[in-house]
Parts: sequence; C-alpha cells; structure tokens
Amino acid sequence: MKKMRMNKENLVDLVSEMTIGEKVGQLNQFGASIYEKTDDAGIEKLIEDGKVGSLLFVKDVATLNKWQKIAVEKSRLHIPLLFANDIVHGVRTIFPTPLAESCSWEPDLARKTAELSALEGSALGYKWTYAPMVDVVRDSRWGRVMESFGEDTYLTSLFAQAKVEGFQGTEDKIDLNHMAACAKHFVAYGVAEAGKEYNTVSLSDWNLHNVYLPPFKACVDKNVASIMTAFNDLNGVPCTVNEMLLQDILRKLWKFNGVVVSDFGSLVETIAHGYSADESDAACLGVKNQLNIDMCSDVYVHAIENLVCSGVVSEQEIDKLVLAVLELKMRLGLFENPYTDEQREKQDLYKKETLQVALESAEKSIVLLKNDGVLPLGKDKKILVLGELANSRRELHGNWAADGTAEHTKTILESLTELYDVDYIAGFGIRNFDKKALSNTAVNWAKYDSIIVVAGESFIESGEAAAKTNISLSDVQKAALSFILQKKVPTVLLLVNGRPLVLGKEIAEQCSAIVECWQLGIMASPAITNVISGCVVPEGKLTMSFPRATGQCPIYYNHFSTGRPYRSDDKFTSRYIDCEEGAMYPFGYGLSYTHFTYSDASCKKENDENKYVIYVTVENDGDHDGVETVQLYYNVKPSKPIRPVQELLRFKKIKLKSKTKEVIQFTISESDLNIDKSTNPKITFYVGGNSKDALEIKM
Repeated sequence: MKKMRMNKENLVDLVSEMTIGEKVGQLNQFGASIYEKTDDAGIEKLIEDGKVGSLLFVKDVATLNKWQKIAVEKSRLHIPLLFANDIVHGVRTIFPTPLAESCSWEPDLARKTAELSALEGSALGYKWTYAPMVDVVRDSRWGRVMESFGEDTYLTSLFAQAKVEGFQGTEDKIDLNHMAACAKHFVAYGVAEAGKEYNTVSLSDWNLHNVYLPPFKACVDKNVASIMTAFNDLNGVPCTVNEMLLQDILRKLWKFNGVVVSDFGSLVETIAHGYSADESDAACLGVKNQLNIDMCSDVYVHAIENLVCSGVVSEQEIDKLVLAVLELKMRLGLFENPYTDEQREKQDLYKKETLQVALESAEKSIVLLKNDGVLPLGKDKKILVLGELANSRRELHGNWAADGTAEHTKTILESLTELYDVDYIAGFGIRNFDKKALSNTAVNWAKYDSIIVVAGESFIESGEAAAKTNISLSDVQKAALSFILQKKVPTVLLLVNGRPLVLGKEIAEQCSAIVECWQLGIMASPAITNVISGCVVPEGKLTMSFPRATGQCPIYYNHFSTGRPYRSDDKFTSRYIDCEEGAMYPFGYGLSYTHFTYSDASCKKENDENKYVIYVTVENDGDHDGVETVQLYYNVKPSKPIRPVQELLRFKKIKLKSKTKEVIQFTISESDLNIDKSTNPKITFYVGGNSKDALEIKM
C-alpha cells in the first residue's frame, strides 16, 4: 500500500470528497467485542463501507491489522481506523491503580508508568487510551475512586499532566511507541450525589471552577489529544451536550481544538435524562456542541444524515467535527503507518525495565497506617498467614486492568513463603468464615511470632458500577479479625482494596500494624514483601482521607469552615453526635519505619513583596534511613468568597539518613495564592508530614 502523507490542507480536501455517510462513519465509534448482534463479517462490511471511524476493545493484533487492511485498502477513501482501549493502569504489565500510585506523590513516576503502558498498548495496536481519569473525588462510596488521583485538585492536576505526557510524549506528533490520551470525565462525574454511580450532580460555581475544572485545564495545557464527557448532568444539562462546558469553557475559553468523545452510550442516555426528546434531538445537540465522536450509541448513525437533509444542522458543522477526527489520526501517524508490527507483541510486553518500574511504583504506593513496632518483620520469624485474599492473583490487579492476566502475578502467600517460614490457612474470605479451621484445636497459636491477615475487597467491588452504601470491611472479615485478635499474637493487617475503607475502632486499635497495600498490579506481592520485611522502607502518603464511618462521606481535608466550626466541648457546632470528629487517617498521612520531626517553621517575605519563603527543619530522629514527603498548605481569610480551611500548595520528597536533618525551603509567589487583596487577607501557612499534624506559620 502506498503511504498517505497528510497535512491540514490534504485533510480538508479529503473531507470534501466524503459522502455524508462516510462523514458520519468517522464520528461513529463501534464497540467490536460488545456488539453480539454484529459478527465479524458485519463489522468488516461496515468498515469497507466507511461506516465506522474507530473501534473499541479489539483484543488481538491479527484482527486489528485485518480490519485495518480493509479500511486502508478496500474502503473508498482509504481512511485508517483508530483503535481504542481503556488503558488506565497498564495493558499486560499492570501497574498500581491510579489512586494507589498517587500515594507515591511522584508524578514523574506516574509519567513513566504511562509511557510504558503506551509502549505495550501501541505494541498491541491501541493508539488511543481513555485515560487519565482526572475527576477529583471525595466520596469513597463511589466505586471509581480507584481510577482517580484522590481528593486534592493541585495534586490531581500534577498527576494528570504527567500521565498525558507519558501516554503521548512531549511532541505534538505522537510517535509509534505512544498513544493519544483522553482526559475524563468532563466534568464532576465523581461528585455524584450519595456516591451513587451515574447519579445527578449538584455543584456550586466556586467548586466547579476551583476544584473540578482545573485538572482538565492542566491536561489541555499539555496538549491532550481528547476529552471525554461525563455521564452526569450539571445544572440540569447532561454533560455530553452541555453548552456551557463544551462550548463556553472547553472550546472558547480554553481554545481546545482536539477531539471530544462521549462516554459509552452517554449521547443516547440524554433521552433517559429527560433532556433530549429522541435520538434526532440528541444527535442535533451533540453536533451543535461539537461532540466529535459518539461512543457506541449509534445516535449519529441513525440521525445525522436526516438532520443534514432537513437543514437542521449544516454539512459544514459535520465537516468541522470530521476534520478534528482526521487531524487526530494524522497526529498519530496513522495515514503513514496504519498497521501494527506483530513482532512488537513479543518485543515490548513484560520487558525487564517495565517490570522493574512496576515494582518501584508498587513499593512507593504502599502506605503504612499503623505500626506498634512489629514491622519490619525479622527474617527468622514463624508466621501464620490468614485470608483467601493472600492466595489470590486477580484481586491484586484491581479493576480496569485492561488485558492483564493473573498467571504472571505472584500471590502474597507465594512471595512471603520465599522469605519466611510460613503456615497458611485460608480461614475466611470476603463473604465466608470457616471458624472451625481457626479453632484452638486446629491451630497452635502460641507457636507463631506473628500473624499476617490479608483482607479487603475483590476487584469487582471497586471501579465503574461499584458504588456502596457501606465501605467497611465485610461483616465476615470483621468477625474473623475480631476472632483472630483475641489470640493476642502480634497481628499485621494487609489491606488489598480499591478505595478507602472504614476499619472500625477495634481493628484500628488492636492490630499491631496496618498496611494499606491497595491493588498494586503485577508486582504487588514482591513489593508488599519487600516493605513488610524492611528491604524497602514505606514512604507512601494517603491522597484520600479514610473515614471513621461511612456516614462521614464525603470527607476531605480541604473543606470550608462553617459559622460554627467544630469544638469538642460544644454540641452546637459542626459535628456528628455518634462519631469522633475528623478522618481516621487524614490526607497526606503515612508512617515510616523511622520517625521525622518538624521544627523551626518560619516564613519571610523577600524584598520582592510578591514572594514568600517558607523554611522548616526536618529531622530523621529514628533508626532507619527514610523518605519523607514534606507538605506545604495554606489558608487565606478573610476571603470573598470563603476559601477552604487548608489547601495543598507545594510538596517535596526528601531522603534523610538516620539521625540527620535538613532545612527545607519553599518559595511561593503571591500569584500562587489567588489572593483578593481588597479583603486585606491574612495568610497562614502549614507545613508537616500530613494535613492534620502540620505546623502553623502565621504571617
């Protein structure tokens, strides 16, 4: 086949040659593996007729190339197909879930995992990923918190930009080893009322512009190739056809000229919302608001041609949408290189470098929540391992694990057995408890130095369509833990889960150590073993608050103050009467095997009145070398409108040897603070190892 070298002028000419049906085809994304009503022959006829522009979930390179050959050699205009997949945290090599990875507080590491995901994904023929998810999320009842970077806007924006650069590279043209990124879900999908999936959203204008939009703007600033709309409504208008979002903000204010794609079926769902009258109305609204691609609802296929013929929409409007799709294909080099080299599947999957990065990411994502001195475990210990999750592979991957296969993943039990003298009893799972197997007659509890209990969630208990009214450990797991803790053997709880969980007072107080392991992917088990053995000192810090009770949700550190802020000695303040105030484990929290002390916090204004320099001394006064994430927060008041009680401003990760200290410096411009000087505001800085225990610096 002769390669097609395209430029913007060529693409305009190409659009002019297309029939209306062929134009609609470019705006139509087909879900190949989910349309049982259409067999391969039916799909191939659609491709040959130019009726489909992109395909979702094509699972093997041979099929992908076969269908691409039909598009570029048999269709009338030889326009290549664009193959897409949800590559959220890896393709075959599965990395930690985004929420876990964000606990590393290392955007550069996230950039690397995205780059390696793109390498594997492009080796399998995928050139478009529906990631990163940049929804700021504050309600752990919502299942998709595992895809997020947590509750903070600033941190989410940094990770969002890193992921875009990792997936796409830093050049405008996206090369063969990278893929187009897609920032989703535009916007406020994670604010669904009561944490209920696909639910309506009620959101203040301040929160929209200051909390939920900035991560998307950060992606646009990094030249993200595409934006995906959200399922929810905003101000009574479904986001998929929301003029204020798609036109006023995205296109006009931010000057975004890339591709906007609906979420799966969300265009036709505007009818169920009660906003669109029918498919024709939905299609019209999509076109008018510059929705380039309809993902898997067939609305454009069914309605656009009639809309054009009747003059409701102009062919020029359609041309504009099509041109952006073709420009994306040009940016990806698909006109020149439409096929995937099938040898790449052998060369670029499970590379040594990729697995090493997966291990590093997993190690740095682990958060030590509690330690009474039992960790790290000495290598001469006799250990009893309990819980079905200890012998699971798939659960370690978490949801949205693309094409990852469990056979490449060690169980936690296998990894522990390589290092320790281990006995294993399943004893309990997420929903079953074999008390007889753990009875005193079956188990000689006294012979064990430590017990390792693995509990948490199955992979299907988090992710899309996995909202919960109760985010506690299951009743069975709580009962099993209560039973085990009565044996008075030092007990380490390893949590494998996709969202923050409610642990309960008994578990939190009586476990000797609690390790938030998350769902860490293919290298989960070696990473966990490295941490609990002390080969690696834990350094992860939470990016979502852990509530004491589900009823506290949504819970987040950067809330507004009320007119009656919480006071422990006054009932008539902002509080619950049946729950201790605040998070069980707050944003930014995470322990180490050593101890860090903060002192001498101060702030100076430089000669340049627009700059503040914050100093703090951090000392490692423990017995291990360690890594600390020094976090800088601030508050401004009075402010019109009011501002959160704290906002993350900057952070630095530092390595400190035992019994050493370092003076850490942050230089802040006044523009970073978004201050309205007319209110004569007072600025308070806070610096420390988490949002709760930070030192206060008043100006």
